[in-house]
Amino acid sequence: MKMSAVVLAEMLREVLEAKINRCSQKMLDTHMPIEVERLEAQIIAYQWVQGRLQDIVINNEDKDTKIMI
Repeated sequence: MKMSAVVLAEMLREVLEAKINRCSQKMLDTHMPIEVERLEAQIIAYQWVQGRLQDIVINNEDKDTKIMI
């Protein structure tokens, strides 16, 4: 099955956004500083991946690049 690079990147971006929201909610619920730090690091990693996905979208908007999935 082949999917547009832009469509796949957008789908993955939405999944990451949901993960970021879950981590943010867990941060509000926890009272353990080490857990808050772990969740912050996880959010930063997710945001970094979102940035790379945004690069894919920007670089392939005008193309019909297909990715085998």
